[in-house]
Amino acid sequence: MRNVMYKIISSIFLLVLAFCITAWVKPINRLYLWSSSELFDLLSSLHILKGDYEWGLDPASNIMLIVFVLVIALVLSIFIKAIKKRVFTFR
Repeated sequence: MRNVMYKIISSIFLLVLAFCITAWVKPINRLYLWSSSELFDLLSSLHILKGDYEWGLDPASNIMLIVFVLVIALVLSIFIKAIKKRVFTFR
């Protein structure tokens, strides 16, 4: 039970950290904004998105934000596991 709680709390922490990285690191933020704009243009040219959305609140931006946060959280998780493995094997 303790191991499950640790994994849940660490996953939530990694998701929050990934969201902060997406918002605060300028190159990643610019890539997110560019890719969400391109996805919006693609979806609206295919007539999948209809309507007048406020900039940044459209479905394409939400999709790209979820993708970016999940990918960054996954990379952070792999990085932390590799560090833990190296630290605990030297003991």
